[in-house]
Amino acid sequence: MLFKKSLILIVFISVIVSCAENHPEAISPQIISILQEQVLTKGVFILDNESGLQFDTAFKVSAAFLKAFIQQGSNLVLKENNTIVFIKEERIKSDEGYVLNITPTQIEIKANKSINNNSKLRNYPRIQTRFWT
Repeated sequence: MLFKKSLILIVFISVIVSCAENHPEAISPQIISILQEQVLTKGVFILDNESGLQFDTAFKVSAAFLKAFIQQGSNLVLKENNTIVFIKEERIKSDEGYVLNITPTQIEIKANKSINNNSKLRNYPRIQTRFWT
């Protein structure tokens, strides 16, 4: 009798647990500026040895920065193809505005302006970090 009650209790708990809905969590963007709009699509872009960089001459400095960042942080060497593309878009009015479109085969970065050689970038951490040895 105790076995029957235990079995019924286990089945009841299993049914209750299995009926709970699993809601997918929203993906929090890992982009520094606040987005005006974000549209999530299926698929992922994989940066690999076949990936390359194509850019308008207006984005020479930005493209060089991205290339150096990727190559110094990994063992990848970017080729010259249209996997990652910088596109000058005159319709973007903000100096810091951009449109980022990521598909499984390509990354498009559209902007009206690029950082020029006379610009100075400063980045100060909000929290001081200490390393213990």
